[in-house]
Amino acid sequence: MVYLLAGLMSFILFYLYDYNSVNWKNPVLHRFFMLGTVILSGTTMMLLWNYRFHIPLDTPVTYIWLAVSVVFLGLLIYTLFFAIPFNETYLRESKERKTFRGSFYGWCRHPGVLWFGGFYFSLYGLITKPIVLYVAIFYTSLNLLYVAYQDRWIFPKTFTDYDEYQDHPPFLFPKSINFMRK
Repeated sequence: MVYLLAGLMSFILFYLYDYNSVNWKNPVLHRFFMLGTVILSGTTMMLLWNYRFHIPLDTPVTYIWLAVSVVFLGLLIYTLFFAIPFNETYLRESKERKTFRGSFYGWCRHPGVLWFGGFYFSLYGLITKPIVLYVAIFYTSLNLLYVAYQDRWIFPKTFTDYDEYQDHPPFLFPKSINFMRK
């Protein structure tokens, strides 16, 4: 239960961070994104720690799931923190901000959701306990609701060209891959 409550708290902090960024502009609330990230990461580490003895170390499938989860986590971290201009995205309020269309963001508008869900569901492949499946479903569902909220209400107010950006890359599932698009 603590995993679900902590995940919910993390996403509430993400929602408040975004709402604040376009409406209230309170500098204290600007830290909520990082706080939500710390809570979600800490909860995930706690889940892994608490169920570490349920990971079967005597089967090659375990190492495949481990590799898959590491790849998805790496893609998630890269997409959210390195593929986009970090300072402009997370640290500064930017006037006349334009959408970033390079890397995975030329593929679909919210590629992090794919990596996020892939990571949590691969953890379930690694630790086949029902709580891990519940966490994967719950966190991924919250993330889908979060990016729908961003796509519909936050980003059109944040980026001057978001309406046009919504016309090209699909919301979530890519039609074609063009990583080099600027």
